[in-house]
Amino acid sequence: MEQLKQKQQEIAAAVGEKAKAQPQSKPVAEAKQAAEKAAEKLGQNDLKGAVAEMAKAQKGLQEAAQADGQPAGE
Repeated sequence: MEQLKQKQQEIAAAVGEKAKAQPQSKPVAEAKQAAEKAAEKLGQNDLKGAVAEMAKAQKGLQEAAQADGQPAGE
C-alpha cells in the first residue's frame, strides 16, 4: 500500500510538471484527472481501481511526451 501511495505521488508530480509545460494538452488533462482519481481510490482502499487509474495517468503522460517529441518516461 505504501509503495502504491509513493507511486501515485510520483505520477501526480510528473503530471503537474507536464501540465505546466503543456497546459492545453488533452492527454495531460486526462492524466491529471486519472491521477486525482487514483488518489481518491487509494483513500478508499480500492487498490485495483487505483492501479487502473495510475496506468491511465501514465498513458496520458506518455502520449503527451510523444506529442511533444520527447521520449516517453516516468
